[in-house]
Amino acid sequence: MILLKLLSRFPFWLLYAASDFLYFLIYYLIGYRKSVVMANLTRSFPEKDQKEIKLIAKKFYKNLTDLFVEVIKGYSISEKDIRQRMKIKNPEIWHKYYSQGQSIIVMTSHQANWEWLSYVFNLYSDFQIDAVYQTLHNKLSDRFMKEVRSHLGTYMIEKRTLIRQMVERRNLCRLLVMVSDQGPQNIKKGFTTHFLGQDTTFFFGAERIALKNKMPVMFVAMKRVKRGHYETEIIEIDKPPFQTKEHYITKKYIELVEQSIRENPSDWLWSHRRWKHNIRAEKKRKERERIEEKG
Repeated sequence: MILLKLLSRFPFWLLYAASDFLYFLIYYLIGYRKSVVMANLTRSFPEKDQKEIKLIAKKFYKNLTDLFVEVIKGYSISEKDIRQRMKIKNPEIWHKYYSQGQSIIVMTSHQANWEWLSYVFNLYSDFQIDAVYQTLHNKLSDRFMKEVRSHLGTYMIEKRTLIRQMVERRNLCRLLVMVSDQGPQNIKKGFTTHFLGQDTTFFFGAERIALKNKMPVMFVAMKRVKRGHYETEIIEIDKPPFQTKEHYITKKYIELVEQSIRENPSDWLWSHRRWKHNIRAEKKRKERERIEEKG
């Protein structure tokens, strides 16, 4: 903990030098989850040849090690640095909701540097920022990440306590931030559809919370402009009165995530074993489609 906090005081140029070394180490020497990354990319982009896949993989690993040092830097990063390195194209889209005292759900994905998103939300809006997270197994890592993520005023909500916290904090005007592109261990508890050409199961908890609490839902797309510099865009998914189609919010979110990935493929978290429940997900999707066809 002390070492990480000391490292966070290092200048960006020195941290990026460390990132370059880490990239060489994990890509060329260790091969960290290389088979997972290559398999995920190959299945997601069957139209690309192996030369293109390998190029995306290399860029991904460079971005991954940059993310690692940027997370460490996040412990002590200044507001000035965030304003220089993080831009929101259209923050005015949610100003009207704040003036009405209306809380919003923000859905995002593991794209670019998602760990810095709450910082820019704090600086470019007057909302209280509440971010949902899942506890890490290692207690020291969990403690450090919670401190990093709460930097600049974000309130962290452990996923298991979300319902209780929703009740306790219902009178606050806030952005409830949820990174929603990972899937449930039990696919029966998720929504299964085609994503990057594969049957994939998603959580749909954000949709349920939005409908129950009548909260508008936004998607925040994020892309890397250059090293250490990012641009975000707010896209409205749905708002009261909501669309009547079942899972409209979740489907729209999935569509926007895939679009974002296809535009900047090396920015997504390819090292995650996203499709390990693929066979069961396919069976679930086909079953749902048969039910829908029967009307």
